[in-house]
Amino acid sequence: MWKKRKSLAALKIKLKQKKIKELIDSMLLANVEVRSAPISREYFLIDKENRVNILISESSVKICNHDYLYEVSVSANEAAVFIKKIQNKIQQQSEELKKELFKNEVNLIDKIKSIYN
Repeated sequence: MWKKRKSLAALKIKLKQKKIKELIDSMLLANVEVRSAPISREYFLIDKENRVNILISESSVKICNHDYLYEVSVSANEAAVFIKKIQNKIQQQSEELKKELFKNEVNLIDKIKSIYN
């Protein structure tokens, strides 16, 4: 029996997809700026220091730096995986922001209460 061999082009596509996934994961770990456009369901990873940006939509990934733009179409499943990771990062950042903004709420209540006592 003959085993099905993947074409060289198919292997290159798989390698590119793997590299894109690794880049997105690395940028999320590096604590880059994460933004979203809820209506268009687009997500942005912005690294101002290294001048690298990624735009992820439901059908493509665009990667650019100050010189180049690379765009690749992705399947809905791949896009969903990327988007879920970014949404998790946004949620994590939101939780951290809430902790920072409301860390003194007990002290605030005590101060307000002391005004009326």
